[in-house]
Amino acid sequence: MWILLVGPSDSVSKYTEKIIGVHKRYKSALIRVAYRMLKDQQDAEDAAMTGMQKFIENADEIFSGPNGDDEDFIRHKIFDYVHDSARLIVRKKKRRPPIISIEDCEHRSEER
Repeated sequence: MWILLVGPSDSVSKYTEKIIGVHKRYKSALIRVAYRMLKDQQDAEDAAMTGMQKFIENADEIFSGPNGDDEDFIRHKIFDYVHDSARLIVRKKKRRPPIISIEDCEHRSEER
């Protein structure tokens, strides 16, 4: 599914092969890192995909810069994007009010 984010009409198409390589090398590790933070498989996959999308959006800057061929730099960038995405998910989950069932609401109103 991530590969679909990179198409011939995208501005990063000259980096398609490099992006596919990054995806193949790190996909599983990115999901594992996100899972350690989120403790939820679906959220971990979402964070990994969002991080990869950010990586793709910044591919021109990443690959054309002085460190564009440095594997450590590339790995650091993609993991940073995934880590940031996972942190945002954690932050959003903390803001959500707790889910209360209808039965609990009815029970509380009867107590009054």
